[in-house]
Amino acid sequence: MTEPSLADPPKTGRSSCVVWGLGCFGAGIIGCVLITIVSVIANPEQFQEAFEGVVPLDLVEGHELTDRQRQQLLDHGLVDPDETIVVFYSAGVFSILEDGNIITETRVISYFEDEDAEDGIELHWAEYDEILEVSIVDQGDTWSDSLISADLADDEFLEFWCPVEHGQDTRFVTEIRSRMRD
Repeated sequence: MTEPSLADPPKTGRSSCVVWGLGCFGAGIIGCVLITIVSVIANPEQFQEAFEGVVPLDLVEGHELTDRQRQQLLDHGLVDPDETIVVFYSAGVFSILEDGNIITETRVISYFEDEDAEDGIELHWAEYDEILEVSIVDQGDTWSDSLISADLADDEFLEFWCPVEHGQDTRFVTEIRSRMRD
């Protein structure tokens, strides 16, 4: 029997350990996915409730807001109880309260988090008869929202951020224009 030399690679089975480790990792991922699927099938209400707080990525019709989202808007004074939300968009990452726009039947609303503001939210709004013109002033792209500006009668303006995909920014402008006085 010959002595192993330093030139010979050790026969420790290292490559088989790596393959085994990756196999275990993959099995763990598959197991998590299966557990999630079984949980959703067994209790869909709990799954839906867990995701009610997720911030929508697109414009949302007012009637499509979850009860929880609508209640958050009411609780923070962003809409009145008698207002009908026509269209809603939030640029928030973790919460719809971080940043958003609301079109109701009577006014358009823009809000964003501001630690110096009362209730931590800066709120701006205008009724449609106060709006002189609304337009897209900075066209967004796939990675950034469009900036929309509404010029008001008192030499003020409101700004809104809105997604570009599928013409959502254009739709937002059209929704406001359709409610403005001629």
